[in-house]
This record gives sequence, C-alpha cells and structure tokens, in this order.
Amino acid sequence: MAGSGAAKRRRIVVLHEIADPDWRWITHHMPEIDWLLVRAPWAAGGVRNRLARLATAFRAAWAGRRADLLVSLGPGLGSALELARRGLRVRTPHVSYYLNFDRLPQGRTRGRQALSYRTIDRLVVSSSVERDLYAAHFGLDAARIDVVLWGVNAPEASDMIPEGAPYVCAVGGNARDYGLLMQIAASRPHMRFIVVVRPANLEGLTVPANVEVRANIPFPDAMAVVKGARLMALPLIATDTPCGHVTIVAADYLATPIVVTASTGVGDYVTDGETGLLVAVGSVEAMGAAIDQLWADEAERQRLGSAGRAFAEAECTELNYVKHLRGFLAVEG
Repeated sequence: MAGSGAAKRRRIVVLHEIADPDWRWITHHMPEIDWLLVRAPWAAGGVRNRLARLATAFRAAWAGRRADLLVSLGPGLGSALELARRGLRVRTPHVSYYLNFDRLPQGRTRGRQALSYRTIDRLVVSSSVERDLYAAHFGLDAARIDVVLWGVNAPEASDMIPEGAPYVCAVGGNARDYGLLMQIAASRPHMRFIVVVRPANLEGLTVPANVEVRANIPFPDAMAVVKGARLMALPLIATDTPCGHVTIVAADYLATPIVVTASTGVGDYVTDGETGLLVAVGSVEAMGAAIDQLWADEAERQRLGSAGRAFAEAECTELNYVKHLRGFLAVEG
C-alpha cells in the first residue's frame, strides 16, 4: 500500500574536535537520527595541523552530500567546514554551534572567517551579548545568530577533592584577570586559594605562598577542586568579555557559590545577589570584599549555591541543543 513504509531516517554529520572516544554529544537524546561524528585534530598550530584539520573538514562535507544536515562545533571548525562545503558545492544545510572567542580575530583571519560565517545557515552562541558582538565584528545579519544557553550534563568530579584547610578556587584560562586574584590572595594570607589554569595564565605574575597552582589537570580533577571549594572566584579582564559561562555552569551544577566580574558576557547566567555576586571589573577591593563576605557567611554560601544549581538544572542542560536542532530540522523539513 502506498505510503505505508516507515519514514526515512534523517542523517546528521557532526564535525568536532573532542578527543574522548566515548563522547557522543547529544546523540542519545535523538535516537531517531543517523549520526556520523567526524573528529578533527586539535588546533595545536602549525601548517601540518591546519592542513589536517582542513582535510578532515572536506571529508565531513563530502560525507554530508547525502545527509540532511551538517553540524560544526566551534568557530574554527565552523569556518573550515563551510569552506569545504562551498568548495565541494554541497547543498546540505550547515549549523555551527559554540561560536565563541576570548579575543576577536583580526586581519586576514577575520576576513576569512567573516566570508565563511556569512553563508552558514545558522550560527549559535551561548550569550546574548555575543550575538550583537559577532554580528558587528564579522558583518553578519544578527537574525541568523541564535542564542542557546550553554547546555551540558552535570559535570563528574573525581575523588581528588583537595584535603586540608578550606579554600577559594579559580578555574579556567580564557580572558581571566589572575593578576587581580594574586593581589587579593597576597593580602589574605589566612585564606587558601587553589587555581586551575594554563601555565601561560600566570606568566609574569608573583604567586603568593597561600596559592596552590594546578595546571593542565584532567577535567574530573578540576571539577573536584570546584566541588570542594568554599567558593569560586571568576575574575575577568573586561566588562565586555564573552567568556566564563562554561565555568559558571559547572560551579552552579556543583552548588559552589561564585563571585564573578560583572561582564556583559555573563549576564545570561548570573543574577547579582540571587545566583552569585557580581563585582566591578578590575577592582581588587570589590572582588576581595565579595570573597570575604562569602568566606564568612555559610548561610549565604548555601543559598547562592542552591540557587545556582537550580538555575543550571532548569536552564543549562543538553536539551537546549536538542530543542534547537529539532526546531531547525522542522523548519528545513
């Protein structure tokens, strides 16, 4: 009987750079889709690495000829996949997630990425400020940029929670003002600080004796540091920095209260006095006072930590991307 056959399954090709062989993004939420995950080499620099990443992008685009959708994760892969899609004249739509820059590209890189972003069907950012920022910087139509809050599962922390005295933690490397945090720590020798950073974050800085540095540790161990902290400090370098939301969401899930620089990039994630404390950029006094406040007030730490966890569980799950992707497929289909 005509029309009695099962509906054709849709196929999505995803270009990513996650090294974990067990990583499957949101595929388990959408079993009705046939997925092909294509891993590109990590962006380590060098001509050989760039060529290998571009070659992988071309393989993904070629595989996408018979797919319903091409997906790229990250700004570099988004640009590479779009270049490959156009070069191979593949008409499959392309959605690029996780468009984020700690420093906006300039010169030839800016021009090359602007040309590719202009023909990607949808670009997805994690904060409202990024939509207008990237639209202006790359000359894009802001209506083609969607805001989807950072959505992940609750992070898994290892059992390597630091022992000993209570501590303030700071985690992450993008657009951080660790010079400010070192000043705060130096003036509070009675407090213990643990920072999880890239070595480059501390170049040229004097690290006080009460600051423990843990560089390039496994992600579950970094989450153990966050989980065990009395509070987390997130000092950012500017008021318009679109960074920090990944660390904020992780701390929220782990119910660790946070003190954050009042950057427009975190406005979608932190409400001052409700899910965290916001302080003026570059102010040792303001961030120091907020750290002192939470350090001494257990009830306030518990209140902010609980509110942060409730926010993450309601607004920052993987279902954010599932909903967005299904919505795009429905429009295209």
